Amino acid sequence: MNSEVELVGRLRRGEHAALAEVMERFGDDVYRTAYLLLGDHHLAEDVSQDTFLTAYRKIGQFDGRGAFGGWLRSIAVNHCRSRMRRASWKRLLLRRQDQMETAGAAPGPEEISVRRSLAGEILQLPYPYREVIVLHYYHDLTVKEIAERLGQSEGTVKSRLSRARRQLKVLLDGEENAHGSRA
Repeated sequence: MNSEVELVGRLRRGEHAALAEVMERFGDDVYRTAYLLLGDHHLAEDVSQDTFLTAYRKIGQFDGRGAFGGWLRSIAVNHCRSRMRRASWKRLLLRRQDQMETAGAAPGPEEISVRRSLAGEILQLPYPYREVIVLHYYHDLTVKEIAERLGQSEGTVKSRLSRARRQLKVLLDGEENAHGSRA
């Protein structure tokens, strides 16, 4: 497998095979980030594709100072933000419709599993809190790195992380109380 520097060089030369390698190497990471931020598999797939196309088209903007994977995640986060802004009202309406259609129906095993998973709890957080939780805990970014990637102050990131942790604790404690002790 080529080094990151070689791969970036091949992308800059417009090699389509290099794009396929980038998608293979970073696809799971980009998809996971998008899914945890958006909570929708189809939107996460769309954002992943958009991320790789954007990276291919704008590879000249990658200055090489940071990790290429981090640059890709920044693109993915920006695409997620854009999706949230453009379609938030549509998703709210669709979720309400789905809830009404499934009211009274027993949840399936997959739905129960998602509810009990940490990902399910993260998806209940407001989007800005999901962003910092995913970047901090799933991608091991520091507060400073998150602030730089999101274009926010370190204080904003710290307060969002703190509030997100509190909300997650409430959600997890509520689930524990509702289902008895966790196994």
